[in-house]
Amino acid sequence: MNKNTLGYKLVQGWIDTVSEHDIGPILEWYDKDAILLGTLAPEPLVGIEEIGSYFEMFVEYEPEAEITYIYPQRLGVNVIVCDGNYTFELNDDDGGREMVDARFTYVFKRDDKDGEWYISTHHSSVNPEE
Repeated sequence: MNKNTLGYKLVQGWIDTVSEHDIGPILEWYDKDAILLGTLAPEPLVGIEEIGSYFEMFVEYEPEAEITYIYPQRLGVNVIVCDGNYTFELNDDDGGREMVDARFTYVFKRDDKDGEWYISTHHSSVNPEE
């Protein structure tokens, strides 16, 4: 796994932010019109308000994650798509921690005005059982 690609660095940056369990910085990663298909969300979430509601719930699990596989693709100068797998460590209902293997797709889009990268599409789902 090449940790020097911009795609890896963007996904790892998101993971580092989520691991701090603070909703404000998490939402700064998302474009105002982004869509999230969250690991624990039953429905698609569109826009910062809906995505924020999801992360209010998600940070209660005190998530930490590690990328186990990533395939970043640069689609022109302003778009990066990253597909892969990560393992989340989350609080469980018994007061312990559980490991959750999940797969992801991120679409990062660079803003023309500020030059920053934002998530426009984020899909994360639990890996199917083998």
